[in-house]
Amino acid sequence: MGHRNYKSFFLFLFYVTCACVHALGVLSAHAIHSVGQDSHRSQRIKAAQRKAAAAAAAAAGGGPGGLGRGGGTEGEDGGVVVWAMMEVACLTLCFPLTIALVMLFGWHCYLVFNNKTTIEHYEGQGLTLVHFSAQRNRFLLHKGCI
Repeated sequence: MGHRNYKSFFLFLFYVTCACVHALGVLSAHAIHSVGQDSHRSQRIKAAQRKAAAAAAAAAGGGPGGLGRGGGTEGEDGGVVVWAMMEVACLTLCFPLTIALVMLFGWHCYLVFNNKTTIEHYEGQGLTLVHFSAQRNRFLLHKGCI
């Protein structure tokens, strides 16, 4: 990144890092909350299944609730599993992405605090390494490919 586009890149990196940290926090909080609510959810599902079984028995007997509908609990259990799988997939993608973006943002904060752009840092680092190598071994750069 050079001088002309460094501000826009830095702001973009800041906003993307904030968004990933926020998404990771929301997903993690929901996953932790869901684990705590799992026992309550299974109790509700069992109660709904009992209610559906009673409604099915009433429908078979010709009772007043015999419209032929179930309680809708067959899909509820599968929906919870699909939701949990989607949440795990999102967390699996979001966690390493957030770590990488935080590290990249930290690196660019270091560069801003030292008043350098990425190009200036790598140009200066390359010259420093060549100068250090040349002092240690005067003919290091004249060895060729062999």
